[in-house]
Amino acid sequence: MESVGEANDAAVVDKNNAEDEAAQSDAGERAAGSRRQSEMIGQSEGRSRDELDFSSQGLTMAPSSLFAKTHITVLNLSSNNIRGLPPEISNLTQLRHLDLSRNGLRCAHPRDFTSLPKEMETMAELRELLLSECSLMHIPPAVWSIVGLEKLDISRNKVGAIPSDIMKLERLVHLNATQTGIKTLPEEIVCCDALESLLLFGNPIDSLPDSLRELNRLHTLHINYRVFASGVDAETDGMLQRQQLTSEHIPSVVFHIPQLLEMDLEACKVNALPRSLTRSLVELNIAANYFPAFPEAVCSLHQLTLLDVSRNGFKTLPPALKDLRSLRVLLARHNQLTFVDSLADLTELERIDLGFNCIAKLPDNIGQLTKLTALLLPGNRLDALPKSLCSLGDQLQTLDLTGNRLTSIPPEMAGLAGLDRAHQFSGLFKRGLWLHNNPIDKPPAKVWNTWDPAKIWAHMERMAIQNAPKLRPCKLVFLGDLGSGKTSLARLLRLGHAAPTKSDGSGLTRGFQLSSWRSENRCPFVLLEAGGHPIYAPLLAKLLDPKALHCVVFDIAEYQQIGFDVVSRWLRLLAAHLPGARVQLIGTKLDTISMATETSADEILAEVSEVEAALAAESTAEAAVQRLRDSLDEDLARCLEQLRADSNPELRLQPRIHLVSAVGPPAQPDLLTLRDDLERLSTNREAMPHLQKYVPTNWQPFMEQVKQQDGLYIEWDWLVEFADQRNIRDAQLIDCLEFYHESGQLLWLRRHRRLRNFVLHRPDKLADFLGRLLPVSLADFLVDYNENALFRACGRMSAAEYEEAREAALSRGQLSWPLVRCLAFGRGGQRQALVEALHCLELLELACCTMPPQVPQPGLHSRPVLTVPHLMPEPLPDSEDDFAATWRSVSAGCPQTGRASLRACPAGRPAPPALFACLSAAIHSAISWRIDWRQSRLICELDHCLLAAVEVDGDEADLSSGLDFELASQSAVKLQSGFDWLADYVDGVREFAPGIEWRFESSGAGATESGAS
Repeated sequence: MESVGEANDAAVVDKNNAEDEAAQSDAGERAAGSRRQSEMIGQSEGRSRDELDFSSQGLTMAPSSLFAKTHITVLNLSSNNIRGLPPEISNLTQLRHLDLSRNGLRCAHPRDFTSLPKEMETMAELRELLLSECSLMHIPPAVWSIVGLEKLDISRNKVGAIPSDIMKLERLVHLNATQTGIKTLPEEIVCCDALESLLLFGNPIDSLPDSLRELNRLHTLHINYRVFASGVDAETDGMLQRQQLTSEHIPSVVFHIPQLLEMDLEACKVNALPRSLTRSLVELNIAANYFPAFPEAVCSLHQLTLLDVSRNGFKTLPPALKDLRSLRVLLARHNQLTFVDSLADLTELERIDLGFNCIAKLPDNIGQLTKLTALLLPGNRLDALPKSLCSLGDQLQTLDLTGNRLTSIPPEMAGLAGLDRAHQFSGLFKRGLWLHNNPIDKPPAKVWNTWDPAKIWAHMERMAIQNAPKLRPCKLVFLGDLGSGKTSLARLLRLGHAAPTKSDGSGLTRGFQLSSWRSENRCPFVLLEAGGHPIYAPLLAKLLDPKALHCVVFDIAEYQQIGFDVVSRWLRLLAAHLPGARVQLIGTKLDTISMATETSADEILAEVSEVEAALAAESTAEAAVQRLRDSLDEDLARCLEQLRADSNPELRLQPRIHLVSAVGPPAQPDLLTLRDDLERLSTNREAMPHLQKYVPTNWQPFMEQVKQQDGLYIEWDWLVEFADQRNIRDAQLIDCLEFYHESGQLLWLRRHRRLRNFVLHRPDKLADFLGRLLPVSLADFLVDYNENALFRACGRMSAAEYEEAREAALSRGQLSWPLVRCLAFGRGGQRQALVEALHCLELLELACCTMPPQVPQPGLHSRPVLTVPHLMPEPLPDSEDDFAATWRSVSAGCPQTGRASLRACPAGRPAPPALFACLSAAIHSAISWRIDWRQSRLICELDHCLLAAVEVDGDEADLSSGLDFELASQSAVKLQSGFDWLADYVDGVREFAPGIEWRFESSGAGATESGAS
């Protein structure tokens, strides 16, 4: 036997690898064999040194050395091949839990101590003994001598009976005798007066002792009550159904166990209950029985929380039902109920199932059930819903109205925010709103037959608004970096299918692009895509619209690489130029996350099935998206806090950050949600009140005549006179122009001082000119002279002249008139159209322009008519010294000097992007000559006043970013005129960027008064 024990010990050592520290400390003091046993036991102790786990070790007997561990309190020997325990088990005097389940214990007769020794009677601390699935034919007699037992599990052993010896276990609290083949219980069980839980399921019970009613602590009696009905023959069954007999086959004692909490009498052929039931019941199931009416005895069970009376044929619910104040779940399916007015008084109800009855009307005060989460009413006769039901708000999560007579959905149901899904299951149960098999025509089936009830509410809201006269389009301004996916997203919204831009960049937005979109529910939108290339940076702030929704589009992969700056810089732009702007954040290229998880799926596929791998990949992708959402929310909160710290006005951000894929399916959930949110916003009278204004009938003919005018822009004075002739004056003219600006038919950038006196009435043509005259890659256009006949035929340049013009364009950003003609070839290349286009570029502060001569002259290829700051080369390392030396040279001999600075406050705050580029273009028309250093430094002559301008980046030692100026002149009067021009320019900056506090300081003769705004 010892050799067998050693073999078992070795098997345990092979299975467990962790080493017990206490066993190792004793290793040097013990013999080699004893040390090996100690290590084995130490490895089995697990987390607690008072617990040993030898389960599933293949043992045929308990290791002899464990009996020296007298301190252990938990011993698990389950799932082995042990036939019995030795008497030494009694050495474990501190043992409280012993698990011998799933072993081959043998007990041949009621007095057989082979499996459990008689010495176990000394184990006074043993409280739990588990003997389930041990193939026992009799309960080992040693069990009855362990008088301290509180839990005994003899389940799944065919013992056939429980002996009267059970009376010795006076402390027994839990007895599990499931599937033991017993038919009754001994009367002596009454001596187990501490018994609280008695599990008898899966036994052919035919009777119960009356002494059970004396067990004052018994609250759980799990028994299959239907076994008592199995002896009811067909004739008796019929008489019970016809109420000719009163059911008595259920032992009456079960109705009088004083602390019983649950009773399941479903399908037990019962047609009556005793008048007095145990008042302690918390759950009662009397479904599928033969009750002719609702049992009055049930109404006295004031502690009931769950009641199932389904499939009984009731016609009414008694008024006394309102006394069940604690009831939380009521199930009454498949009865014949017509009125359920008493339900409204059960204010604790959380779930009501009244399916397949004859209910035609719900109580008007059902809204009093403020805790109701599920109301199931399928298969009834409802043709209307009470308004009070709609007051349950976000509490009600499931409303099943399948198979009723509803013809319309009340608009008030939009207030049931808790119905966040429709026609869906959660596990085996219905969840959300269910409307199938109703003759509903308002809204139509294609609307309400959906999984998202938000679509129903949005459709009903839209229907009400669409009936209003002339709904104005909602303008969406798309902002984002180059390649962020703005154009692809706009196409996906407009076209309804994926349409990504080409990889060669030919589909990138140049300047801006206007398009219109009417959603599936006929909500009109205007989409304005702002070019993300840095060459168009001066234009971005001018395209912002106080009445539009600004969609900040960012590349998810770029966000994951460089952080939230891909979003925050656009939020700063909006906060600076358009305080209070309404903003929607949209992450694109979500497919990059999905593709990142495909590798994980491939790795998983090597070890598990394909189905499991697909589920794992889907789970991984969902987890990645959720982590991304959490990260975005945290970064957004920090960004908004920083904006507030910088005294920025609040932006009105939409609550959800949408993550979409422009190459994904149109039905991707977040894209559908985005569309729904856009439609919902456009129909929100509070958020977008201007969209609900009436459009006078005389505006459209007037606008058609305006659009027929030649050129790219119309001056304000001419337009006022033209509108006056058509009875459109003053405020109506402004409202008219704003409407057509919002609808994308023209551009009236009235927020900008220089642009408010011009109306760009051909925005599509202007956008085309911008894309051609300011290409994102000029080098790709200026190819070898012999490769493009355009330079010879349209530009009329020789090869040498072309090379000179090409070198000026690429190295200094200066485009000659012949090159401009070539760039605009095929798009209205006549001189007047090009001159107007150049003027527009300067008005928009995108470039500096010099008008070409009226008569062709020699050398035009070397004379710049268009200078683009962005195309100027990067400054050389010594450019700062060169700039200073140039300024000293040109200003030498000027006695009148001064300085000025324009800075954004507070310290460290960045100025808006393209501030210097806008200054460079704005000053161009007022100067006689200039010298430029790319987007950073400028020296010019402004009406006999020399001016040097420098862009300054803010840092910790500086006040903030902005512009520094130096002025010099021979005359104090001219110097003052230079300061006056700067002061006027600063007023324009303050007006155009009201979200920033600007500080303008000047010193010198004629300097204006400094101040902050």
